[in-house]
Amino acid sequence: MADELEDKIKFLAERAFDTGAIRINLDEPFVTNNKTQVPISSHLGFMLEYPSDRKLCADAMERIITQRVGRFDAVCSTTTLGLMQASAFARKFSYPLFALNGNESYEINYNGFNLESPGDVNYIVSGSRLATPYSTFVADSLGLKLSYIKARDGEKANGGRKLPHPAKEDKVLLVVSDEDQECVDDTLSSVRDEFDKRREMNVSEKTLRVDDFIKKADVMGKRILIFGALFDYDGYFSADFKHYKDAGAKDITSVHLVGYGLADSNLAMRKIGCINRNVLGLDYLADVAFNTGRINSEERRRLIDWRKNPSRWGAKYGFPRVNSKTA
Repeated sequence: MADELEDKIKFLAERAFDTGAIRINLDEPFVTNNKTQVPISSHLGFMLEYPSDRKLCADAMERIITQRVGRFDAVCSTTTLGLMQASAFARKFSYPLFALNGNESYEINYNGFNLESPGDVNYIVSGSRLATPYSTFVADSLGLKLSYIKARDGEKANGGRKLPHPAKEDKVLLVVSDEDQECVDDTLSSVRDEFDKRREMNVSEKTLRVDDFIKKADVMGKRILIFGALFDYDGYFSADFKHYKDAGAKDITSVHLVGYGLADSNLAMRKIGCINRNVLGLDYLADVAFNTGRINSEERRRLIDWRKNPSRWGAKYGFPRVNSKTA
């Protein structure tokens, strides 16, 4: 069983590099939104686009959870990518599913939700965080590609890459939610306009009314398992997790697809009493990159060295300081 899990995780790491979900560049570091230079970039939406990769991620995370996480009462996610994974796990094992959207916690209830055939489509796009569990349900049930819409001012991550996006030959089903606090009207309208201008995509829009299935969740006294995608140095997730603590959750354990193991992030989690588990750590990714010839031994050392002091890593290795006005 352990060997099977190790094989899945090794293949998962290789797929992360193959799909471009994880990229390493030690000669021209990536630049974060706060102008910090980093040698590794994660765009994990590319690991969740194809059904086979989503299943690989789910299998690896499921084994990590069953082997290393204690009892829990409910599953939730504070991020859209995490919600894609959380929704599949919660459905499979019949756990209540919560989604954090803004400052509110919502329970996703599939009762009364009927999967209707979307017709001739091969790509599912979620128009908001609260629509993500339903778009994932449709995509997983029918074995289709999957992505989501993010506000335009935040759609680019490290390295300037966009999220996975339908090609012009794809036939797309856009899933939206009426309870939409994240994708405001003008953003959603711009998405529709973009699709309308690319009529060769043959977009078929179908609104799934989820407002009847979503209600505020009572997390008081519950043991919560939180799904995420990347556990890194940004630290915003500690505030999100604290929301559940403040709402009365008894224990919180998070499981992330990728984790860099940075000291400040780990400290922030410990301060709010949250345990964290990762499937792919920085050391493991570095080993796989080295063993597959993507980096040499000296580059591996420099990559691991980044974790010691992320904010000064660029200066240490002689990269010019980023000009915030031009970066």
